[in-house]
Order: sequence, then structure tokens, then C-alpha cells
Amino acid sequence: MRSRTRETLQDDPDPGPPQTHKDQTRAEPGPGPEQVLIQTQDLELPESESGPDENQQKKENTPERRPEKKQSPELSEKELLRLLSVMEGEVQARDDVIALLHSRRSGPDALEAHYGSAAPYRPLQALQRDAAVTHDQRRDDVYETPMAELDRVEQRQRDTYRRMLEQLLLVEKLHRRTVNELDSEKLKHKEFMSKSDDFTNLLEQDRLRLKRVLQQEKQYQTRKEKEHGRHLDKLQSEVMQLRSFLLLLLDERQKSLEQSQQQQQKIQDLNLKLQERDQRIAASHEKTDDDARVILKLEAELERKSEKLLKEQEESSDKLLAQESLMRQLRLKAVALSNRIEELEEKNKALQKSESEMKELTEKSGKSESQNVASELESLRKQVLEMEGKDEELLKMESQCKEFKAKLQEAQNQSGVLKSEFDKVQKRVGEMEKLEKVFDKSKTESSRLCSDLERERQNVRELSAELEAVKAKVKELQRAEAKFDDTQRLLKDDVAKLKSLTVIMADERKSLGERLKRESEKCEEIGRRFAEEQAKVTEVTEKLIEESKKCLKLKAESEERVTEMQGKLTTEQEKSKQLNANLISVNAKIDCLEFRERDLREKLEISERNGEENSQISKELSLENDKLRSRLKRLEIVEEKTGDEFEILEKRLRSEQEKSKNLARTVEDLRAEVVRSKAVEKGEAESELRAKFKAEERRKEELQAENDTLKEKVHELMNAEDKLRLLQAEREELTRRLREEEERSRREREEREEVQPCVQARRKRQTDVDVPVTSTASQTDCSDDETTAGFIRKSVQEENTFMTHLRQRRSKPVLERFPPAFQESSTGNAWNPCVRNRTQTAPLHIRFTPNNESSRATLEITSPSARDFFSTATVIPTLGNPRITIVPKPAAPGSRVRSEFERAQSPVTITAVSKARKPERDAQTFTLRCRSSPSARLRSTSSSRRSARPSSRCARKIPKRASARTGA
Repeated sequence: MRSRTRETLQDDPDPGPPQTHKDQTRAEPGPGPEQVLIQTQDLELPESESGPDENQQKKENTPERRPEKKQSPELSEKELLRLLSVMEGEVQARDDVIALLHSRRSGPDALEAHYGSAAPYRPLQALQRDAAVTHDQRRDDVYETPMAELDRVEQRQRDTYRRMLEQLLLVEKLHRRTVNELDSEKLKHKEFMSKSDDFTNLLEQDRLRLKRVLQQEKQYQTRKEKEHGRHLDKLQSEVMQLRSFLLLLLDERQKSLEQSQQQQQKIQDLNLKLQERDQRIAASHEKTDDDARVILKLEAELERKSEKLLKEQEESSDKLLAQESLMRQLRLKAVALSNRIEELEEKNKALQKSESEMKELTEKSGKSESQNVASELESLRKQVLEMEGKDEELLKMESQCKEFKAKLQEAQNQSGVLKSEFDKVQKRVGEMEKLEKVFDKSKTESSRLCSDLERERQNVRELSAELEAVKAKVKELQRAEAKFDDTQRLLKDDVAKLKSLTVIMADERKSLGERLKRESEKCEEIGRRFAEEQAKVTEVTEKLIEESKKCLKLKAESEERVTEMQGKLTTEQEKSKQLNANLISVNAKIDCLEFRERDLREKLEISERNGEENSQISKELSLENDKLRSRLKRLEIVEEKTGDEFEILEKRLRSEQEKSKNLARTVEDLRAEVVRSKAVEKGEAESELRAKFKAEERRKEELQAENDTLKEKVHELMNAEDKLRLLQAEREELTRRLREEEERSRREREEREEVQPCVQARRKRQTDVDVPVTSTASQTDCSDDETTAGFIRKSVQEENTFMTHLRQRRSKPVLERFPPAFQESSTGNAWNPCVRNRTQTAPLHIRFTPNNESSRATLEITSPSARDFFSTATVIPTLGNPRITIVPKPAAPGSRVRSEFERAQSPVTITAVSKARKPERDAQTFTLRCRSSPSARLRSTSSSRRSARPSSRCARKIPKRASARTGA
């Protein structure tokens, strides 16, 4: 039985689909918008050769065995074995039929996942049936590993794209910073030039000022000599006057001796009278001291109370905000009273000091002040009455506020506090009035005591004057005789001293003349040195200006070279883009027919020419590098020169500081000389010396200002050194970039050389193996590719093309491989030389609308800018063979026109490739090709590998990838 079933299976290797009326199964819908409905007809089980014989035997034996059921134990062993073998054969036949049906029910998804292709439908089912018969349960998915690898490559591309964007942003920031620094350097240079002009003007003004100072010094010397001669004449005239005065003194001595004898008697009488009056004066002095103490105590009490009142008024002013207008008047009056009290105190002190003028001042002040105080008291009383009137108003307000008890309890408390404080103020005002009364009383008493004091003092003065006159005359008479000889001796000494003074004055005149000569010489030396320093400073400024001009020229040249290098870099990048595009086109067209090989050869020749151009560009870059190195050497030489000039300026600074110290010493010496000359000279000489001293001080300040300007120049030189260092750093960055570009061009050449043998090997391989390539929208008959050997060859070729695309992608430049994100370029003010900012595009919109009436469905894929619109028409599988046609609508004419600096959008083109061996074996395949970026091209190769998948998987994958590309 087993052999017979196998023979039947071998006779019909490719049986048709089994049909059953009872079993109708529905295929699982894919994740895409399509749903495939599969109707299975009734399955007709194949009958084996032994089937009808056994049935006939059963039919024949049934009527015979029905009565023999009770005789089952009468069967022999042979019959039982025969029955068991029949049953075993039937069971095995049933298992085979079940496996066959199971293999025919397997969908294209499972076949594609297991065998890698869904184009030959029946042979794959037969293979699966054989696997089921041989019990081979291995069901591995062929596409899992390449899909995982492709996802990993895409993730790595995104990471590298993000990193390169960050590096580009950093480079743009550095470029902006360098531009800003160059602008600041230009501004600083302009400021430096204006400062140097101002400095030269200041030096010229100083030169003119020094000339004027020298002329003034000469005039001063001539005037000094004239004054010295006048002074000598005055001294001689004074000597003659002293001689005449001596003669007069002798005459008066004789007269005074006679008068002294007469007045000795009068002195004795007056001494007695003086003793009596001294006793009276002592008693009056004691009384006046007691009165003065009482007055001081009263004044101290008044001051303390006035201070307390002021403090209390300040505290109450914070609380009585509503009554500020009234309290201000009281404060002003209190301050006026305190001022008057102070005036009275000053007047009392003046009375004690100046006793002679006390009467007139006290009488006048007493009359005027009494009237003012009375008027002020009346005004205060009026203010108190006004305050009382306002108290009544406050009471009225309190009666009105009682209605709002719940809301204004706090206000009532505050009004009570204000009332208490106001009562305190009134009490204090009353105390002030009392104090004023006491003060008036004390003032009257003090005026009375002052009048008594003045009378007593007049009497004392008269007596003291008489006493002093008598005493003086007595002393003169007593000492006249003793001092007459002394006067004669002193006159002789004075004459000798005058002579010595004249000699000393002559010597001093000579010494002053010598000093003036020295000072004039020093001034001339200082002027000469100043002129030398001025010349040196002008030389330094000229050198600095020349160096700044050289630096600016070098900066301009470096900027020009940088722009040239950037232009060359852009041209080289464009050439590298062309190379990469050519390489991609070569690798994409390797699997085409023989007529495309000519295009490949031409593009390879173009790539070789571009390689020669790259070599020329590398040579030019090396020349530019050498030029930059030579320029760096020049800059180093300039730095050394500036360092030497900086040291020279430091030395000059030190010398100027030493000169300023010497000038300070000379100024101190001049001050000492001025002090000496003050003792000798008087009048105009002192004013002239002071003027000279002030002029010297001004000169010192000017020298300090010059010192400060020199320091500023030193700082500016240090800033110039820093700028040169920055230029060196920029030059190093440029050299680094040049090296990177050289390495990149070298890598491109090496990769191109590596690609060429692979291309030649593929050509040979393609000539050896004829691989028919399916074109878009074409139906062909079955070829050798549908066999296992053709499938393996195709998979190997696709793997090779995938690896070559990866290598080419590594060799591409950064800007072509990773275009900048639109969102970052729109938000940040990044500097892109050849790219305009564009808004971020939205993802694709896919809409699937079935139409049950016409048994068709439409699939709409809409791009964000409405440039590419796709409409698809599908036939529902239940009503016929499924065919998919995707027709792209013509784009608008304005969409083809792009601006010069915009990147081309990635138009998504979806084509349906249908290959069929028979009408029953239609397979639906999609290919997705994106022609904008290298990443899209790489994905297109992977999509060509997946082109043999069924329609359900393609419908699931296409919308995701299209939306991802448009979003990027």
C-alpha cells in the first residue's frame, strides 16, 4: 500500500489545488492596506490503486460478514494480519494526503520566508510537500539577518550624520568668531591711530610750553636781580634811621630820669587805692561766676528738653501721617526757637569775650528778641487752638466710624493712640512755654547782671590803666639807667650785624645766581632729553604704525587665501560628489545588459580624469601649505621684532621713572630753597617762588601723564602679541584642514583603485554567467533564474553590489552624504555657502479606498509639496487574478525649476514588477528607488534584493520607508 501511494504521487508531481465544498479558508490579511481573499474549492482525495479493490471487497464482504459478527473469534491469524496491513496502509495514505493538502495550503509568505523567492509557486509547494513527507521541520526565515543588518547600518548612518552636523556647527561658530575678532582688530587699529595722532599733538604742545617756561625763567632772573638791588638800598636807608633814633633815645633818657623822681610819690598813694579796689573786684567776680553757672545750667536744660522734643516729634510724625501739615509748622517753629537759643548762647559768649561792646548789643537784642518771642508765643497759642479744633473734627470722625465697628476696630485703636500722643505733644508745648518764661526771666537777670558787670569792669579798667601807666613809668625809669649802656652796646652789635648781613646777602645773592644758572642748565638738559625722548617716541609710534599696517596686510592676505582655499575645497567636494555619483552609477549598472557596459567604461574614464584633477588639486594644496609656512616664519620674525621693541620700551619706561624720581628730588630741593628764601625775602619774591613751585608741580604731573601714556603703549603692544598668537592658531587650524582634505582625496583614490578590479571581475563573471534582468512593468516566461542555482547566483551578486555600495558610501564627502537638517538650518543662523534654508517636510500620506462595485481599489500616496502623486488600481483577488498597476501622475511644471542653492527633493517612484510563468502564477513585486541622497540609493539596492517578496510584505514596508525619507 505504501508503495502504491508513492507511485501515485510520483505520477502526479505537480498536482492541482485540492477542492472541497466544505472547507473554505480565508488568508490572513497583511499589515498593509490589501486584503487577499482565497477561496478553496472542494478537495478531491486521490485514490490509490488499491482503494477500489478494497472497497469492492468490503462491499462484497459486508453482507457476508454481518451475520458473521458473532463469529469474530473464528478468524485465522493470516486473516488478522491481512486486516492489520490494510488498516496500516489506509492510515499511511491518509497521512500522506493530509501532508499534501497542508503543503498546498501554505501561502506565498511562508514560501518566500523559507526559500527566499516567491516567483516559482508550484515547485516551491512541491519542495515543501517533500519536506513534510521527509519530516524536515526546519523553517528558517531568510530575510531576518539582512534586514537586521540593514537597520543597524541605517542607525549608524544617522549617528554619523548627527556627529558631522555638530562638527559643522562648531566650524561655523569658529568662523563667526574669527570674523568678529578681525572686525574688533580693525576698530582697535583705528583707535590706535587716533591715539597716536593725539599723542603727537600733546608732545608738540609740551614743547611749546617748555619754551614759554624757559622765557619766563629768564624774565624771573632779571626781575630778581633788580629787586635784590632795591633791597640793599632799603637796608642802607634803615641803618641811617637807626643812628638818628639812637640820638633821640639819649634825649628821652634824661627827661625820663627827672619824671621818675616826681612820680615815685604818686605811686605809693595809688598802691593803697588799688588794694581796696582789688578786694571789691574779687567780690564782684564771684557774683558774676555764680550767675554765669546758673545761666549755663538753664541753657543745658533747655537744650536737653529741646532735643527730647525733637525726637518725640520725629517719632510722632511717623504715626500722624494725616496731621503732617499742622506738625510741620510746629517743627519749623521749634527749629527757629532752637536756632534763636543758639544765637543767644553765641551772643552770651561774645558778651564775655568782648566786654566793651556788650551794652549796645544786649540792649538792641533784648528789645528785638522780646518782641519776636512774644509774637511767636501768640502764633503757637493760635496753633494750639487750631489743633484743638482739629481734635473736635477727629471726635466727629470717630462718631461716624462707630457705624463700622466690625471693619474698623484697628482704626479706632490707632486713633486712640494718636490722641494720647497728641495730648503728650500739647503737654510738651505747655512745658516749652514754661521754659520760655523761665528763659525770659533768666534773660532779664542776665542783662541786669551784665550791665552791673560792665560798670564794674569800666571802673576796673580805669584803675588798671592808671596802675599800668604808673608801673610802666616806674619800670622805665628804673631800667632806663641800667639799659642805657646795654642799648649803646646793642646798637654797636646791630651795626656789626648789619654789616655781616650785607656780606651774607651778597654771598646769598651770588649763590642764588649760581643756583639759577644750574637750574637753567638743568632745564635745558631736561628739554634736550625731552626732545630726544619725543623723537624716540615718534620713532616707536611710526614703527608701531608700520607693524600694524603689516599685520593688517597679512590678515587681509590670510583672509584672501582662506577664501581661495574654501573655494577650492568646495570645488574639490563637488568633484568628489561627481566621482561618487559616477561610482554609484557604475555599481548600479553592473547587472544590466551589454549595451550598458559602454556607459560604464565612459564613466570610469571620467572618474580617472577626475582622479588626475584631484592629484593636481593636492599639489596646489601642498604649495599653499608651503606658502602658509613661509608666512608663519615671517610672522615669527615680526613677533621677535615686537618683543625687542617691547624690551626697549620697558627700558625707556624705567629710565623715565628714574628721571621722574630725580625730578621729584629736585622739586624737594627747590622747596627747601624756597623755605630759606622766604626767611630772607618778602613780598613779591614769595609769590614768585610759589608760582615757580606750582609750575614744577605741574611739570611733574605732566611727566607722570607721559609715563602713563607709555604704559598704555606697552599694554597695546602686549595686545598685538596676543593677536599674533591668535593668527598662528588660525593658521594651524587651516593647515590641519588642508591635511584632512589631502587624506580624504588620498582615501578616495585608494578606494577607486580598489573598486576597479572588482568591476573588472564582475564584468568577467557577467560574461560567463548570463543573468536575465527583469525590467519594470514587464512580464517574462520562466528562465533559469527561477531554479535553485539561478537563485543562489542572484543572491551572491546582490550581496556583492550591497558591499560595494557600502564602500562607496564611506568614500563620499560629508556634505553629500549627510545633508544638513532643515530644522537646524532654519532655527540657527548657520553659515552655509551653497544651501538655502527650507522648512521641514511632512511625512507621506497613504490612503487605501476599496470599491466593491467595480471590484477595484485605489492606493493614494501624497508627498508634502504635492509634487509627486501616485494612484494605484488593484483588483480584489476574489474576483480575478490580482494585478497592481501604479501610475505616477505628471508633476507640475513649476516643480522642476529649482533655485540655484536648493537641494533636489527625493522623488519617490514606486514601480510594480510582475513576473508570471502562467496566468495562475502571478507574483506581485514592488521596487522602491530614491535618487536624491546616497542613503536612499543604498536603500534602493536593499529594496531590489527584497523585490521578490509578496505584495503583502511590500505593502507593509513601503509607507514606512517613504515617510522616513521624506521626513529626513
